[in-house]
Amino acid sequence: YALEGQVRALRKYLPRAGWPAATVRHDGPLLRIDWGGMPGVAVTLVALGGAPNAALREAAERMGATIRLADGADPAQAVDDALRDDTGEIVLLVDADFAPRNDSALAELAGPLSNPEIAVVGGQVLDPGGRILDHGVFFQGGAAWPAFRGKERHYNGEAGCCLWYRNMSAVPGGAMAFRRETWQAAGGFLLPGVGQRSDVAFCLRVLGRGRILLNP
Repeated sequence: YALEGQVRALRKYLPRAGWPAATVRHDGPLLRIDWGGMPGVAVTLVALGGAPNAALREAAERMGATIRLADGADPAQAVDDALRDDTGEIVLLVDADFAPRNDSALAELAGPLSNPEIAVVGGQVLDPGGRILDHGVFFQGGAAWPAFRGKERHYNGEAGCCLWYRNMSAVPGGAMAFRRETWQAAGGFLLPGVGQRSDVAFCLRVLGRGRILLNP
């Protein structure tokens, strides 16, 4: 009964929050949101570190995404170079060895951007052993720390469950989605003097343009 009450509440909330086409479904004891997609919107997948693996390439081709490579000594510069002459409205930035969990994983990463109030979406990245590698960023003492790194995908602790949707201050670039116009407004991905955390710096620069949503 309580779960059905949450479903009803979400069905009322989602259109008001900017997702008029979204639906809610059960995923075991959890609730999942199907964001409704963005038909007709051009998508570009930027593969960090070289050519995408076969599974990633096939997933990109299924959703009609253009594939660009970002391979260079400076990853942030490589991302900017890959996007400079591209015209895709939505950008999916993922590691070249990223293996989508299922056929809808890339669409799921981009889906929340159908709401104009969302600036960046981050996904959950697991290591080969099934433990969390990237799951958003927490800030402590002025430093960025990877959230829940090393925990099981279903971990539930003091900071809540790793399968919850969350607002974050930043998400890592290994599984990230944003609009091209957001990238342009931020002045690109590269910010001189940032060092190795250009992904975090990019998120902090665009926070004023909308929310950053973690979508596991």
